[in-house]
Amino acid sequence: MAAELFIGIDVARDNLDVAVRPAVEQWRVANDTAGIAELLVRVRALRPTLIVLEATGGLELPLLGVLGSAGLPVVAVNPRQVRDFAKAMGKLAKTDALDAQVLAHFADAVRPAVRPLPDAATQALSALVARRRQLVEMLTAEENRRTSASAPIRADIQEHIAWLRKRLRDIEKELSQAYPSSGSLAASRSARSLAWLHSIVTAAPSAASVASGADAVRCGRRCIWQLWWVLDRIQF
Repeated sequence: MAAELFIGIDVARDNLDVAVRPAVEQWRVANDTAGIAELLVRVRALRPTLIVLEATGGLELPLLGVLGSAGLPVVAVNPRQVRDFAKAMGKLAKTDALDAQVLAHFADAVRPAVRPLPDAATQALSALVARRRQLVEMLTAEENRRTSASAPIRADIQEHIAWLRKRLRDIEKELSQAYPSSGSLAASRSARSLAWLHSIVTAAPSAASVASGADAVRCGRRCIWQLWWVLDRIQF
């Protein structure tokens, strides 16, 4: 049986940072058409169990669409869930590379649910991703032409640019509706439980007290169940 691999991808405007867990593997590509294509080839070859990235106000949509339409197990999660998880794990430093590692760890520990798209929806998503790429290429070309165009032509180009930008916003809205971010109850509950566990551990008064069971008794059955639930799902 092949080992499970979990991938975290930190999405920034210019770059995509990728971390693979448990393998110590990390790389960066540009957040553009060529970079996403390179990332797809490398990630697909790894056959990951789960890919997690954050919902970042739309920046994630092109990548999410490409990975989803390729049939890969990808989910975008609420950034707050990831922040709570990082705090619970004591990972407070922030760089793009470290954020990718946290996302890979989150994927391994919490395992938010992936909602696979049916075949028809996958084809529709592929079409949306392809159309978005075409619009971006046309927009870039028109913006380059505008700099050297004469005044009358520049006005016509500007009108076309405005139309392209509107269509691009429309396509990105359709992408967000076709592949919504994960807000699953299980993922949210896991993040809250991790934060709770961290508070219990750091607030423990003494080893003797814990050993005597006094704190466990005060915590009650619900507290004990939550502790079991979290420990059962996290690989430290």
